[in-house]
Amino acid sequence: MLVEVSGIDGSGKSSVLQAVKGRLIRAGMKVSYRNFKSRSWLHLYNVAEATGVDFWDFAGVDAPHFLAASDLFFEHSVIFGSAASRQHIFLVDRYLLSLISEAILTGMTKLEGLEILIDFCHSPDLSFHLNVTPNVAFSRAMARTSSDLRVHQEGLKRLQNQHDAYLQAVDMVNYDCVHISNEGQDELENCTCRIVQDIIARFEDQDSDVS
Repeated sequence: MLVEVSGIDGSGKSSVLQAVKGRLIRAGMKVSYRNFKSRSWLHLYNVAEATGVDFWDFAGVDAPHFLAASDLFFEHSVIFGSAASRQHIFLVDRYLLSLISEAILTGMTKLEGLEILIDFCHSPDLSFHLNVTPNVAFSRAMARTSSDLRVHQEGLKRLQNQHDAYLQAVDMVNYDCVHISNEGQDELENCTCRIVQDIIARFEDQDSDVS
């Protein structure tokens, strides 16, 4: 089972994912937490070949975004497409919604090409987006010293634009996304409980369908 958790920088994705992972493990489930990052230009070229896209003509300055999409393509075929993965829960950050929103945010010019590649990726079984206002996210991000470098460099404007890009990205994917507020510390618990409950319910439904 593949579970996507998205949100702007400072929305609390890492905190929520770690809390969710811990509770699922204590419930006796097999869980992994993945964070996708681009790796190989060869992967990008191979995906372009597989989809009939002229890599050099089509990618151009948008190449990093296609590279990220190619990583998802290969993870889909190698990991999420395997039979063993049905009994394992993959909690993922920076998956499809994050990929699309970052492409929009940085001015990608060929979104239709990104949509073509994403069609080959495995849609998440569950998708959650953590709703946080840019002002709250900015305060959290500025309190951290070793991460969120782009927020430190670009300021609140990045988070405002990122928020708008996520709204546009939600309209581009072919699956439903559950929006959950994570504004305050008290909402972290509610957020975690909601995600855990939905995952366990979907996992039990999946098992009953197989049997």
